Amino acid sequence: MNEDSYAQRLSDFVEGTEFEDLPVEVVDYTKRIILDTLGCAIGGYTLNRSKLIVDVARELGGKPESSILVTGDRVSSSAAAFANADMANALDADDTFLNYTHFANVVLADALAVAERVGANGKDLILAVALGFDVAARISLSLTFAELAENGPRLKIGQVTGMGYITIGGAVAAGKLLALDRFKMADAIGIAGSICPSPAVGKLGRSPRWTSQKYAPYMIMGLSGTLAALLAAKGYHGDRTILDGDVGFWRFQGATSCASEFMANDLGSKWWILETSVKPYPNCRYTHPGLDIFLSLMEEQQLNSANIESVTVSVNPVLWIRAGVFICTRSRSSRY
Repeated sequence: MNEDSYAQRLSDFVEGTEFEDLPVEVVDYTKRIILDTLGCAIGGYTLNRSKLIVDVARELGGKPESSILVTGDRVSSSAAAFANADMANALDADDTFLNYTHFANVVLADALAVAERVGANGKDLILAVALGFDVAARISLSLTFAELAENGPRLKIGQVTGMGYITIGGAVAAGKLLALDRFKMADAIGIAGSICPSPAVGKLGRSPRWTSQKYAPYMIMGLSGTLAALLAAKGYHGDRTILDGDVGFWRFQGATSCASEFMANDLGSKWWILETSVKPYPNCRYTHPGLDIFLSLMEEQQLNSANIESVTVSVNPVLWIRAGVFICTRSRSSRY
């Protein structure tokens, strides 16, 4: 039964946690993240790419059980999650976990779609989002995508990188609302880990032309997360050891190593949603320090657009590699 697998340990935590177990600050901050993500999705709908996504979601159709945000179209829960997850990231204004990745767009989209499907209440939704976010964060933080080379400060960077852990977070949120038992939740994690998008983040960041999906296909993550949970609910078995071993999830996401034990450290006492931030600017979090400095200089020197011919900002080239700066600046021990 793979009782000691990391998927099973995470599943036991998710299945055994109720709303009353959430600290007050976690409840409050989860509400804030939910509201912020909804706002990002509403704003994201104004973009042409989002309207294309919504058109496809309408064509996917299905049983009218969940709503596409803004339009109100009712489609299947998976189709709704498909559209809403992508809209929430479209402006790049959504929350950013420790300055390097996003979870709330998919986790909320999956939770919201399934919550509407099953008639869940607000407490159920908050709990599902907090748990899905926590699992995604734990798996993400266990992965290393960049590290210092042995012979000096040069970075060793995994050229193939993925963000499939977000899909697992969505599956956990959806699975909690479907009341999956501890074994079916582990199945959902196994399924989500195997059907998440290919690790194309590194490639998309180097693309000679900007693509509609930017650096990750959030619409597919939203769709896959709900599908994984729904399949598990029907009794479809997933690999409950997906997170374990030398050929586990970390390997086919392009990580250079995995600190597996981190996934289960301080479960229930450390809530990672408290480490995500609400963006003041609708663009990549890595660019925010430069914007802060620029705006401070404008105020200090009383500058306006008529006084400025050009602005040059120098950044570390590793910013184009997902998670590079975050991982390489922390040793294995301090990362915990």
